[in-house]
Amino acid sequence: MEFSFGPHGMDEPSWAPLDARVLGALTWSGRKPGWPSGMEFGIQYAHAKSKDESVARSADFLDFRLGASWEWRPADWLILCVGAGPRLAHAEVTRPGTLAEVTENDASLGVYAHVGTFVVVHGGFSIGLEGQSADGSDYDVLGASRDAAAAEILLALRWSF
Repeated sequence: MEFSFGPHGMDEPSWAPLDARVLGALTWSGRKPGWPSGMEFGIQYAHAKSKDESVARSADFLDFRLGASWEWRPADWLILCVGAGPRLAHAEVTRPGTLAEVTENDASLGVYAHVGTFVVVHGGFSIGLEGQSADGSDYDVLGASRDAAAAEILLALRWSF
């Protein structure tokens, strides 16, 4: 199980004026002995605030990921991992309306990949960095097509049990 967090890296010009995105992700992975690869399931959530509330107030992003994973231990203290697979994402944007706020949402279907390096701290607990990239069909919100691609480098905490 892995928990990772950090800045959400989406295409800035496509999403202006939304900024200051914070992302949290939870991933479960496992491998049956004798199998060439493991499986992983991940959920991640990001929230963005707006610099210009006359255009949009905030946005929420939710990703579901299911894919193949691989893990190597080149040393007792070092864990390397990679994973990739399909991604289903959802964006919900709140913007000002005539009398009340209006919520727009759309879904994106695409792919993701990630790579991580972890240092074992004690027993099954390790800490490291996770780089991930995802792409998919664009979101249609705020009157335009918005890029669904994202790339992040996150701080990650990992527990093996």
